[in-house]
Amino acid sequence: MKKLSLSSVLLLAGLSLIGVSGAIAAPASAPIPNRYYPFAGECPNPSGGAMRPDPWNFFKCECTSYVASKLNRRSVPFTNQYKSPRWGNASNWSNAAKAAGIPQDDSNVTPRFGDVAWFSSGHVAYVESVLPNGTIDISEYNYSSRHDYGTRNIKTSSVSKFIHFYAN
Repeated sequence: MKKLSLSSVLLLAGLSLIGVSGAIAAPASAPIPNRYYPFAGECPNPSGGAMRPDPWNFFKCECTSYVASKLNRRSVPFTNQYKSPRWGNASNWSNAAKAAGIPQDDSNVTPRFGDVAWFSSGHVAYVESVLPNGTIDISEYNYSSRHDYGTRNIKTSSVSKFIHFYAN
């Protein structure tokens, strides 16, 4: 019997998760574990990450830090100075994306796994999955639980824009 390499096994496992459309499927509103945010052990606390900067020059336990972490895990070298503009508070991300030449679409366009959901109210979240019923599962920090992790299943129409970051 021929042994498969670890990379072959991981590739086959990954292919089994991908549907016909190429989107990673997940059950509607499935809990999305918070496995990868490196500062999860510091959150929540009354002052978030105590206003301490993370490696990407955002404040720990804020939505911007969490999304920066998710983008970097996808090999997007995202920082607060990515492609020159200062991204700063989430309320500025759509303007910064435009200045940096990063594509974005209004909520009437179907997002993809890995897009950033931008809310004009001053919040960003990470698109974890796009479901056949037209809703999306997002993961986020500092929304329903102050300075803590959460997930939601929402209509795309509740998002102001989707920012499309691509790995370099």
